[in-house]
Amino acid sequence: MQFSSPIALVALLLIHSQVVFSTFLCNDDSPFRSRAKVGYCIRKINNDLDNSFDTLQGWKKAGKTTIVEKATKSGSSGYSCGDFIIFGQAVERRVCCNLPKSQFTLRMASGYTDEEISISCYSR
Repeated sequence: MQFSSPIALVALLLIHSQVVFSTFLCNDDSPFRSRAKVGYCIRKINNDLDNSFDTLQGWKKAGKTTIVEKATKSGSSGYSCGDFIIFGQAVERRVCCNLPKSQFTLRMASGYTDEEISISCYSR
């Protein structure tokens, strides 16, 4: 009995890592999603973990809650978040989007609100 708990935990962690790091497609052609063809890796701005990043604190004050980076192109139509670390933290979600250009950009990362993400993106 005691042995099965650690095995279940390891299996859960492996499944989670495969979900985040596997290749994903942005090929949903439904009317709402027809223009959301670019893959992105995203994570929430975390007040406790991101205090040392002045840029992120500025984004948070401006109402931005999510950090977004374009995913790596993988193959002819796929994307991957495999090796992504966003401001020192792991990717939380992968999405396909048709995002407007953000005024809150630093290098490859941009800040968006939850509303902007929900309107312009869908999860993969």
